[in-house]
Amino acid sequence: GVGGTAAVRRQISAALATCSKKVLDSEETPETALVAGLLHSYNQMTTTAEEARNSRRSSLSKEETRTVYTPALETLARRVIDTHSTNPNQSQIDLLNLLFRSVGGTMDSNLNPSSMNLDEMDEDDWGRTVTALVEEMRHTPSDQVLLCADPYGAAHSAAIGANKDGEKEMNSATKSSIAVREYRKIYMEFWYVLGGIALSEGGMAAKVVEHDDDEDGIESSDDDEMNFPSSHKKKSRSKSGSKSVTSTIKYDAELARDLIMRMLELVSVAQPDVRAAAVIACLEMGHAMLDKTVVLGTKLDIASRQLAAAIGVSKGKSRSSKVESLQHQVDSLKRTRADLDEIVLGPVIQGVFIHRYRDSNMHIRAHCLDALSRMTIQRPDLFLNDKYLKYFGWMMSDKDECVRIASLKGLYAPFAAAKKGSKVDLSAMENVVNKFLPRMTECTLDVSIQVQEQAMALLLGNLREGFFDDVDDEKMWNQINICALAEDTSPTVRRDALYFVMEQLEAFDEDEDNDEDNAVSRKKNANALSAESSEKRTAQRLDALASWVAHSLSNGPIPIEKIRVHLADLVVLSLRDMPEHKSIVTNWSAMLRTITEDKQATTTQGT
Repeated sequence: GVGGTAAVRRQISAALATCSKKVLDSEETPETALVAGLLHSYNQMTTTAEEARNSRRSSLSKEETRTVYTPALETLARRVIDTHSTNPNQSQIDLLNLLFRSVGGTMDSNLNPSSMNLDEMDEDDWGRTVTALVEEMRHTPSDQVLLCADPYGAAHSAAIGANKDGEKEMNSATKSSIAVREYRKIYMEFWYVLGGIALSEGGMAAKVVEHDDDEDGIESSDDDEMNFPSSHKKKSRSKSGSKSVTSTIKYDAELARDLIMRMLELVSVAQPDVRAAAVIACLEMGHAMLDKTVVLGTKLDIASRQLAAAIGVSKGKSRSSKVESLQHQVDSLKRTRADLDEIVLGPVIQGVFIHRYRDSNMHIRAHCLDALSRMTIQRPDLFLNDKYLKYFGWMMSDKDECVRIASLKGLYAPFAAAKKGSKVDLSAMENVVNKFLPRMTECTLDVSIQVQEQAMALLLGNLREGFFDDVDDEKMWNQINICALAEDTSPTVRRDALYFVMEQLEAFDEDEDNDEDNAVSRKKNANALSAESSEKRTAQRLDALASWVAHSLSNGPIPIEKIRVHLADLVVLSLRDMPEHKSIVTNWSAMLRTITEDKQATTTQGT
């Protein structure tokens, strides 16, 4: 509820305020240090009149403005980009100091832009500098480290390292743990925002506005700069009628590349927290680039349609100025999108992901897989294919559960996106699903309950999309189905396993209402069914479930007195957890009908 959300925000703000007092030096303010700016971004930062105007001219579209921190982070990012236009060394050192301060550096260990020029340093000089910084960080207390490879914070990581049994204790929501978890989100968003602003507001960024003709043309406003083309959203009006306007943006891809390359120098540092911070920075800027390519793709589609229409109108005539203008726009959009694609596929994927998805630190491996999963949804045309999906398949066998969970989530993400209405071609998953199906099935028996839950969700998604229609492996089916009766797993696993079973029972095929998403439509259609037919259908479903349970519990040479009848209670509990099926267990007349009809559930021994 609203009250609960407000209470949570107050708790988070208090935790960040306490953390700021503990970590920040008196000289570090949002105006002088990026780390202070991030920690204070939960407040509306005091801004100058110019910054206030800039904040209204957001370079992020409404869809990309994601959190309450975004306005403050945009202000910080603009300062970095503005500084970079006049003093790149200062700007990049500010970013490096943010990274090092986040992972345990101090004011004393901050790099000094007045005595250090990054471009003049060779690899040995830079290596010695980083080594000295890492050595200094070792003396920082874990409760003063804002960011580490472990998403739960340095204090949690230290406790787990010292005592494996201490994990449950450290997972409690203390002010310290709340602050570091929230700071990680803020840190990630800052780099995403920075990547977007570097592209759209860097020195080489420019906007070209084209009109159908010059009469009464209206240029798009700054607020529309990152939105869809004005021809798609608005029409400029004159007395003679409406005139379309199409805007095209030239991004500063080189600036974004430079920032990524600077952080890329740290993704191989021996200290895992530094590696993690650099990996996060590079991948988040990569995500920002991909989101811009999506916007460009939309613009390109519109401009291409306009060009085709203009060519059709002028067929048989010499190319008009309008056709030339639209052709220029299409070519420009293609070049810009290709430039951004090249940076993502090069420095981000080849430079970061390919090396770090095998990192010695499990949290870095998991973060890389999470990032790739996000990319498959951002740009399925680039990443939803065997070349990238195979990494999820490989990492399902990782020794650490957080990595196995991330890989299963990565394979499930396209199914979840398609379920929400995204245009995702799930047929691209077919080869990977077929190749790694045995491992997916094994994950339902994983030692980690969370891995089991994610594996079952993935298998259920595959089944509903028809990926198992041609699978004839009785052992596999039984292994998955029997999870619905497993005492040593979670209610979520049992519920999804029961959904899996229902998908195979003919009694549940009718109206396709075994899908949760169809619960509402089923209720709307309920009035059209007579009470008799509705009761009959429920009775058939009860009979089908009872028959399956009886068969599963008595399969094999099991004496009647040894049949674990109590496990049927688990099916009832799962049904109660299914919004569209919970009425089955309270439909007493249907139960009586099932019992009294000739077609009763029997065991495999015929009793």
